Amino acid sequence: MISVMLRVAADRVRSTWPAVGRVPVSRRRPATPVWPVMRRIFALSRPYRRELYTAIALSAVSTLALLGIPLGLRTLLDTVFSPGGVGSLDWMALALLGLFTVQVVTRFFAEYLMTTTGHHIVRDLRNDLYAHLHRLSLQYYSNESMGGILSRLTTDVKSLRNAITAPLAILTSNALKLVGSVALMVALNPNLSMLILLIIPPAIFATRKFGHRIRRLSHDEHEQLAEAAAVAEEGLAGIREVRAFARSGFEIQRHAAVVEKWFQVAHRRAFAASLLTSTNVFLFYTVLVAIFWYGGNEVLLGRLSAGELIAFIFFANNVSGSVEGLLSLYGVVSRVSGSSERLFEILDTPPEIESSPRAVDFPVEDHGGSAVRGHVLFDRVYFGYRSDRLVIQGITLEVQPGETIALVGPSGSGKSTLIKLIPRFYDTLGGAIYIDGHNIRDVWLQALRRQVAYVSQDVHLFSTTVRENIRYARDDALDEEVEVAARLAHAHDFIMDLPEGYNTQVGERGVKLSGGQKQRISIARALLSCAPVVVLDEATSALDSQTES
Repeated sequence: MISVMLRVAADRVRSTWPAVGRVPVSRRRPATPVWPVMRRIFALSRPYRRELYTAIALSAVSTLALLGIPLGLRTLLDTVFSPGGVGSLDWMALALLGLFTVQVVTRFFAEYLMTTTGHHIVRDLRNDLYAHLHRLSLQYYSNESMGGILSRLTTDVKSLRNAITAPLAILTSNALKLVGSVALMVALNPNLSMLILLIIPPAIFATRKFGHRIRRLSHDEHEQLAEAAAVAEEGLAGIREVRAFARSGFEIQRHAAVVEKWFQVAHRRAFAASLLTSTNVFLFYTVLVAIFWYGGNEVLLGRLSAGELIAFIFFANNVSGSVEGLLSLYGVVSRVSGSSERLFEILDTPPEIESSPRAVDFPVEDHGGSAVRGHVLFDRVYFGYRSDRLVIQGITLEVQPGETIALVGPSGSGKSTLIKLIPRFYDTLGGAIYIDGHNIRDVWLQALRRQVAYVSQDVHLFSTTVRENIRYARDDALDEEVEVAARLAHAHDFIMDLPEGYNTQVGERGVKLSGGQKQRISIARALLSCAPVVVLDEATSALDSQTES
């Protein structure tokens, strides 16, 4: 095994590029048009087209049954007021009950299929999004806040379900209900039908007037919510520093200020959405009063039966509800497309570090183990976080198998940056790095990283047991191998002093352990991997001199 601590003269590297800061939420790209986003959303439902088509068909049957109910009520009322209609009344009541049953049952199964299909799509999208996040480079995480990323992975993905199921359900049922109701109204009384059609133009105008504003505010609302999550995550992750410097009041005020921005945006969106709904409802009730007045006069003049008036009112209600539902479709789409495009921003971000199409694996020995010996060569390597501001210029460094090399230099001189190039956390801008004569860009990325054990100066432990944290390097390792690695890292003794030994829970990010204990577990994890190249990035900074030696 070879240990690479990478020490070269400080004058060979320089740090002229400051740490990349996080991009504020407010600087993200503006919202894109609705329908391109919706086309991408519906593309996610392709694996479940059979379920969606079945739900649409059931929704159509439910709507047709709903259209038959006013006609049944008309016949039922006219039968009541006609002489000798007692026998027919029983059959009409049973027929009406049958229509209600069909409508309720088909609606239940349609909504159930729509909902479960939405859950399937959300599950797939959440898995795809999480997998894509693991393919993105470290540079991406330097530019994005973790709270914002988690907000997209949870809140935005959940809201996407409504973007798929709600439009389909609204469009299918309301379009069919609107067309059917208008056709039956015209058949009943053409003149009376003109009154209900009067609400459509002003309703469309009101929706277009408010729809764009609702969508823009919805997009801003999700952005502010993500920023609030980022501030909360940062404040809680650094709770020790917050307490140490008595800054709890500051963090509370900072979080409250961001939440207040979200509240103001959400308040304006809710006002616009409520105003739109109220306007359309007012238009409908105005027309409904006109129908009562005109239709009542028609009944009194004998040109319309009481049953036909009741049926007409039901159809008018259907038309109004359908128009309102179809117009609200734009509002629904506007609200969810704002969060959806935030998800697509991540999915559209290409991984900067990928395996080459011509990549190969390292050779293996006859018994199946790795044949990598650990010869590392930096050949005139150049690197910078931006191409116009280089951190590393023309470094040439060779490490022989079994050799230990250390990098020394002032903070910020590029030591950590240089060693992060070995496992391809970043790619060189010039030159090449070789392991056993293989250019690391020509090797499968996962194969390369299996040959490099990396111990960071910022140790990260998972919220599980000590044993599982060490075994993270090799999930097939035996308990005896875990213990051997811990002994080599001088961690076994303190582990046995823990309440449950190797089965002790370390807490969130290893909060229950000291800095030195976390470092030794991290070193044990690297040793367990049996990688031929070990990279230590100030991995003993929290250890006493004896343990470090």
